[in-house]
Amino acid sequence: MRNVFDQYDQPENRITHALLTALNEDRRLLASFLRDLAHVTPPTNPAKLTVLEQQYPGEAEASEDELERRGIPDGWIFDDEQWCIFIESKVLARITLDQITRHRRTAERMGFRTITAIAIAATFPQQLTRDGVVLLEWPRIYAWLHRKSSEHVWAARVAKYLEIAEAKMLLARQYMEGTLTMFAGFPFGRDHPITYLEAKRVLALAMGELRNRRDLRDTLGMRPERPGRPAITGRTGDRV
Repeated sequence: MRNVFDQYDQPENRITHALLTALNEDRRLLASFLRDLAHVTPPTNPAKLTVLEQQYPGEAEASEDELERRGIPDGWIFDDEQWCIFIESKVLARITLDQITRHRRTAERMGFRTITAIAIAATFPQQLTRDGVVLLEWPRIYAWLHRKSSEHVWAARVAKYLEIAEAKMLLARQYMEGTLTMFAGFPFGRDHPITYLEAKRVLALAMGELRNRRDLRDTLGMRPERPGRPAITGRTGDRV
């Protein structure tokens, strides 16, 4: 069955759609996002804010081709009193300072006076840190969603979707700098059967964690600079 978030073709648009849908549907989750991750205080109750994606305020939703052509921000959160947040998110591509600058100028032309820029990606270019942009890495958002999942069903849905999206990109060899999720242990057991895609994702994250653990180099005699061995498959197969 097709996932409820799979209405776009591009990974960036699908994943951003998942996050913004959750924030729009669960306004307590939106309040937590603004407070805990964006570190901004809206001038009104989050229940009264407007959450938009893939369009400008006051316009109809754009197609994916139009998004690329016009350079529309991936998301907006705003009120009726000249306050707004615009969101630019990437998964495989990189966010540039020029994109953020153009979006900010657009927001100013639309009459917004209190403007916050949020950039979401796996990694960021150095120049973005000098522009007053709120930088959110996807693994940090994933960890926040994971913490909220026990009391917010939409947070659980998006966290799971990030895991699925990351596994699919690994299978399709759509590699990116950084990750969408983070290693949270091996979840497989009697109530959580192992699957090839999920095992591949978790193993990749675990190896990434190991390579970053300097304290394990002496303990395990590990050499993190060495490449891993190729997958053990049959002569005609492509799976372990």
